[in-house]
Amino acid sequence: DADNDGEVNNIDVLAIGLMHSETGMARDSIDITFEGKCANDWTDNLPNGANTKHTDCDGNGITENDDVQAILDNYGQTHPITDIMLDFTNIPLQISQTLSADPTNSNIYILEISANATVYGLAYTLDYGIGNYLGIDFSNSCLGTEGIDFVKVVKNDVNNHKLHIGISRTNRINVNCGSIAKITNAVLVLPLAMINSSRSIIKRW
Repeated sequence: DADNDGEVNNIDVLAIGLMHSETGMARDSIDITFEGKCANDWTDNLPNGANTKHTDCDGNGITENDDVQAILDNYGQTHPITDIMLDFTNIPLQISQTLSADPTNSNIYILEISANATVYGLAYTLDYGIGNYLGIDFSNSCLGTEGIDFVKVVKNDVNNHKLHIGISRTNRINVNCGSIAKITNAVLVLPLAMINSSRSIIKRW
């Protein structure tokens, strides 16, 4: 729970991105099991008042790309000791849908996710309706190159047909955003109206 708001979810990647490369005292236990750990406070705090030590998910003394794995491994876990939630600005999520160029399957669609705003990190949930999520491509993302310019979390909730995405830059520099990612989706019963009317909110620092 990198922002110490009580739940491990896609929003935690924003805290890791904001405090990326910060250092402090390492914990005695360096691992990512979800349990209470003893750790000395670091120098800085997140905007919600949580100490930066929470962004060092594996406890090795530095907030880095590897800490994202703890979010994926412990996604959905909760705990009662929390700071207040981070403060976000809500901006609309824009979705455009095109048919895949694959001539062998007429039911494969590409959903391009974009935002017309200056951002540093974003977290959102996409309800993709009646269909099968096949993958997501960040190769031409406005936020840069994964692993170099940004870190991300993608969690597919198969039962509820929801895709939870968190993505954050790591160099403290905002960007004028456009295309964020492209999602490949296999539509079982073509519910175009359902897909186009998805109500998702992007959150930014």
